[in-house]
Amino acid sequence: MASKFIPEIWSAETQRIMSEREKLGKPVYLTVTDYTSFTKNAKANGYNGPVLGGVEVKPLPISDEDFAELTKGSFNLLFNERVGVPVLLNNIDEAQSIVPMRKAHSEMAVEALQDYYSLKVIEEIIDATDADQRLPISDQDDGKLTKADFVAAFIALTAAKAPLRGRYCAIGPDYYGDVLSIPEFISRDKIPNTQAMADAAVGMCLGFEVILCGDMPKVDAAGDVAVTGADVAAFYHKTCCGFGRNKEFGAKEEPKAGVPGDMVNIYSVFGTKIHPDKLGLRAVTVLGLQPGGE
Repeated sequence: MASKFIPEIWSAETQRIMSEREKLGKPVYLTVTDYTSFTKNAKANGYNGPVLGGVEVKPLPISDEDFAELTKGSFNLLFNERVGVPVLLNNIDEAQSIVPMRKAHSEMAVEALQDYYSLKVIEEIIDATDADQRLPISDQDDGKLTKADFVAAFIALTAAKAPLRGRYCAIGPDYYGDVLSIPEFISRDKIPNTQAMADAAVGMCLGFEVILCGDMPKVDAAGDVAVTGADVAAFYHKTCCGFGRNKEFGAKEEPKAGVPGDMVNIYSVFGTKIHPDKLGLRAVTVLGLQPGGE
C-alpha cells in the first residue's frame, strides 16, 4: 500500500518551529528589515510597498511636500531565491505520524534554512558596501579583530547618519574568538544577560550587537564575497537591507523504486535586497589579511 504523504503537516511543523526559534534567538537575517509579515498572501511572489525604516522627523509646521516625501518611497523585493532541504525517509508513514520524529526532521530543516537565509543577507550587504566603506583590519600583523575596528566602524556609520539603535556586527567563529579576548567587551556589565551568549550574541560592543554567523563568507582582496580569501566583519544598521520570505513553507515527496524509502523536500521561497539610495547603505566591512599576504 502506497504511503499517504500530507505536505501540510510538514510545512506547518516547519513554520511552527521557525517561529519558536525566531523568538528565542536572533539569526542574522532578522537583524535587517523583515518584510515577511507584510506580504499580502501566504505564498507571495515578493513584497512591493513602502520602505520600512525610511521615516524622518520633520519640524512643524509640516508642508504637503514633506508628507509626500515620507510616503512615496516604494520597495520592490522579489522572492526569487528557492531552496530546499531534502531528506530520505525509510518509512514516510512512521515519520509523519510519530510527532518526535517529524519534529526532529523539521528542526533540522529550520536550522539549515536559517543558516542559509543569514548567509545570503550577509553576502548581499558585503557585496553592496561601497569601496570607501571597506576598511582594512587595524591589526596588520596578526589580523585579529580589535577594539580599533569597532571604533572605525562606529565613526563611519555615524558619518553615514545611521541611527545609534539597531546597529549590528556579524562575524565568523575566528573573529568571535577575537572579540571575546577584548577586555573592554567581556566584562559582565557589557553583556545584557547570560542567555545572550547562548543565542550566539556576544553582547553590545560600542553600540553594535555582535552576532555570530557560523557560515560567514570570505572576501577577496577587493572586499567582494569569494569562495576562498580573508575573513570579514560586517558592521551595519538594520535599515541597510530588506529580507522577506513566503509565510508558508512547501513540502514535496517522491518515492523512487531504486531508493529504500521516500524522498521528502521541505522548501522555502525568499529574497533579500539592499534598500534604495534614499536610506544610504549604512554598512561598513572590515577586511582581514589575505592568505599568503604580507
